[in-house]
Parts: sequence; structure tokens; C-alpha cells
Amino acid sequence: MHATHFGRICPSETPEGSNCGLVKNLALSAIISVNVSSEEIVEKLFDLGTVHFSDAKDEIKKDSTRVFVDGRLIGYFKEGDKLAESLRELRRDSKIHPHIGISFFHPEIEGATKRLYVNCNAGRVLRPLIIIKENKSLLSSELLEKISKKLLSWNDLLRMGIIELIDANEEENCYITFDEKDTKKHTHLEIFPSAILGAGASIIPYPEHNQSPRNTYESAMAKQSLGFSTPMMNTSTYVRQHFMLYPQTPIVTTKAMNLLGLEDRPAGQNCVVAVLPFDGYNIEDAIVLSKASVDRGLGRTFFFRIYDAEAKQYPGGMRDKFEIPNA
Repeated sequence: MHATHFGRICPSETPEGSNCGLVKNLALSAIISVNVSSEEIVEKLFDLGTVHFSDAKDEIKKDSTRVFVDGRLIGYFKEGDKLAESLRELRRDSKIHPHIGISFFHPEIEGATKRLYVNCNAGRVLRPLIIIKENKSLLSSELLEKISKKLLSWNDLLRMGIIELIDANEEENCYITFDEKDTKKHTHLEIFPSAILGAGASIIPYPEHNQSPRNTYESAMAKQSLGFSTPMMNTSTYVRQHFMLYPQTPIVTTKAMNLLGLEDRPAGQNCVVAVLPFDGYNIEDAIVLSKASVDRGLGRTFFFRIYDAEAKQYPGGMRDKFEIPNA
């Protein structure tokens, strides 16, 4: 994985074999940016003092920051880092779209110019981060209490400038911490560490203690676990589906399980497993089940299938009719 994938692409959830690393899954909190009209942001840039490239003199071009919008040069600004901060304040005040990315780059080689990139295009992977100001997280305990009482929503936090959505380019300008107590010189705070994982890997308890391929295998196999595929069984349109009769909540859970609703609608059961030789019946990659446990309902499921039938009308007024037969 590339460093820019952190928090955007799950490091564990990918297929085995030839597609390994080619098929990727989004991390829990990652979203895809939507297309935003660049005309509005271009007007904002000129209002803030950006000089149009056709009006810029040679000395301005030499010493100033080049300003790009969606890869198109629109002009020059003397202090690009201050312009970037002004744009970020507009975004945090909800005066421009929250999906707009703002990144400022110093010259990488001698003689190069400073560059400010403003991206309004669709398809960029964004991730939310909590803003830190004056060495303190803006997500205070008072706000957390309002969130727990459902007085504030996610969109409210975006509108208030408490959190912001960052793309990979803009993250080059960020200094991010995992620990709320360690906010010196940092610009942003992670929402919670498990957000760097995808939906499959985030439900693994203590994934940092596993061999890395094991997390990849579990991310794929967790999708095959049985529970309740839908709460609306009578109106479901699935042609074939299984329902587990006795799903159980895992003994060890993760924060992501609660967020994804797996504690309310679990998939799978807690089984007592012995790893040991068993009277010469050792089979590679297989298990020996207790008949008594199976008879008591271990792993029992319902299987539903939808059948098609057609009610026809015949000459003479006779017609087919669907009824519940008397058993």
C-alpha cells in the first residue's frame, strides 16, 4: 500500500491470489468526493486577491505562488500558504463545499515555484478528521454530550467546522495525532483508530496481534457468515437465502461491531473448539463436529427459496387461483 492509502483504503481487506492488492475496499470513514462547480471557487480566489495569469507581470510570476484549480492554472498569489488558510477557513465556515481539497506545496527543487492546488473534481477519496486549534481539539466534551443525546448530527459537525474532509493531497499539509492528549503542533486528530480498517477487518478483535494474512482471510470469510440478511423476511426479493436460527453476539466485540449493527443483528455462533488429536480422525483444514451439539441446534439455519408460478385464465371462465393448501 502507498502511504496516501492510510485511512482511505483498508490494508487487510483484499482478495487472495492474482487480484491481491488490485481489488481494494474503502476504510470505514472514507467517502468519495462529488463534483463541485469550479466557477464559484475561482471567483472566491479572485476576490481574495489572486492575480489572473494573463495580467501577472514577470516579477509576480517569479516570486509568487501558482494557483491551480482542477489542474488548470488560473493565476498567482504572493503568499500561497496564507491563501490556503483563508480557503480552509471558508470551508470550515461552510462558505464553500466541504469536498473541496486545498493543498499548498513548497518548492521541491531549487528554482521551482510554490504551488497551491484546489481540487473540486469527483472521485477523490476523502476521510474525516477532527480539527485542532491552539493545541486543543475542537470536539469538546460538551459537544460529545450533545452528540450522545442526538442533538447534533454528522452534518452539524461539518457545518460548524469541528471536523473536515481531507483528501490525500491536502493531508501532505496536515500533522495528525491519534492521542487527544498529544496535540502539540498538530493540526488534526483521528476520530478513532479502527477507522483505518474496512468493514470486514474492523470487526476482528485485536487484529494487531494476528499474522497479517490471517486478517485478510477473515475479512473475506466474514462476508460468508450467516445471520439475518434482512429484517423484512416477508417482503424480501432474494431468490435463495439462509437465516440462522440462533445467532449469538460474539464474546469479544469491537467498537466497529456496534457501529455496523452486528450487536443487534449478529452473524454466527460462539462454539467451544478443542485443537488436539482426535482418535486418528485428524483432517487437514477440517473439523469434527459433536453430534449432540448438532442435534441441539448448533449452526441450524432456515433455507428460503422463491418459486415462480403463473395464474392462467382458460376459455369458459375457468382460472387458476393461489390458495394456502390444507396441510
